[in-house]
Amino acid sequence: MAVNPDFLETLGLEVKEGRFFSKDFGSDTARVVINEAAAKIMGFDNAIGKHVIGIGSLEIIGVVKDFHLESFHEKVKPQLFVLHVGTLHHPA
Repeated sequence: MAVNPDFLETLGLEVKEGRFFSKDFGSDTARVVINEAAAKIMGFDNAIGKHVIGIGSLEIIGVVKDFHLESFHEKVKPQLFVLHVGTLHHPA
């Protein structure tokens, strides 16, 4: 899911490990934040600094506590969050 740096605060999410995306770090476009369910399925006790391989290799900089994006009747699914590149540009 592509998100902006305000996603964490807007949804009231908590960072369990590491940090969330920041406009102060342009390199965050090559990084990823995951939720606890994703860390568990990947077998990471400490996910920070590990890499997710897909389209390229993205370094994990943070793990957020699990939260529901769907019905509370559904099990929380593993989530990967990438920084939406357009959020780093400031209007002139």
